[in-house]
Amino acid sequence: MSASYRAGVQEHLPSATITFDEFHVVQLLTKAVDEVRRAEVKQLPELKRSRYLWLKDKRQQILQHADLSRMNLKTHRATRIKSLREIFQTAHSAEEAEALLNKWYSWARRCRLEPN
Repeated sequence: MSASYRAGVQEHLPSATITFDEFHVVQLLTKAVDEVRRAEVKQLPELKRSRYLWLKDKRQQILQHADLSRMNLKTHRATRIKSLREIFQTAHSAEEAEALLNKWYSWARRCRLEPN
């Protein structure tokens, strides 16, 4: 997924379509969620020792944790970005995937979270 990988594909296989797999895309999103959490924990010490909940996508446990579910956390919004995984799991056609991806992308841009 690096620029050098894409450049190599373009150079050696100019007709190839570049595809990014679910695992690596979700891995990048998980890193972004952790960066948001790390920045937010500096202002909200209540988030300490909650890393596992956010990174392992334990939404039900987060909702059950009263202190976290009542706070308007950037970290909580960031975990919603990981809903991109659902596109990989639910789309039955390229057209459906494209529509879902456009909807997800629109929301992800509007959520105004760093890192981009």
